[in-house]
Amino acid sequence: MDRSAAAALLGLIAAAGCSGAKEPPPGLGRPVVSGPVRALAASPDGAWLAFLDGCRGAKSSVLPPQTASCALRVVPAAGGEARRVAEAVTTLPHGIAWSKDGALAALAAYDYASATGTLVLWRGGEARTLAPAVGFHGFGPNGELGFVSGGRLSVLLPGEEAPRDVKGADRIASFE
Repeated sequence: MDRSAAAALLGLIAAAGCSGAKEPPPGLGRPVVSGPVRALAASPDGAWLAFLDGCRGAKSSVLPPQTASCALRVVPAAGGEARRVAEAVTTLPHGIAWSKDGALAALAAYDYASATGTLVLWRGGEARTLAPAVGFHGFGPNGELGFVSGGRLSVLLPGEEAPRDVKGADRIASFE
């Protein structure tokens, strides 16, 4: 390539880089929230994004680095106002979980010393508290929400308002 062709090519590259365009390149989507966030998780249908922000570090020799307690928010993936769901949700992997049908469970007011939090459930409206002192929770294949609170196993079945205790399931720590 001769000098004039190289100079012309460099001029085109510089002009393209300095075009002042504000739009992101195609395929990158659009911003739906600004600022630092953690634990970004999309609902199974892609309609909602859950994320943690406003984090405060949790320090302990037994916790992974950068563990924190944060506000949990949801925002429509298409854009819109972010809604606060819960406070002091842990960044540990079990802090938030989506069900197949779009329900969001979170451990709020998480206490690292006891490894428990308040189980909160969000289904598109206002979040509601299900149980305190929850150490383990998980969704079943049909949308059931099982959890251990104070050593007792409980389940919230789809379509029911209140969780029910599982008879004989006392002194439980976890389930799979």
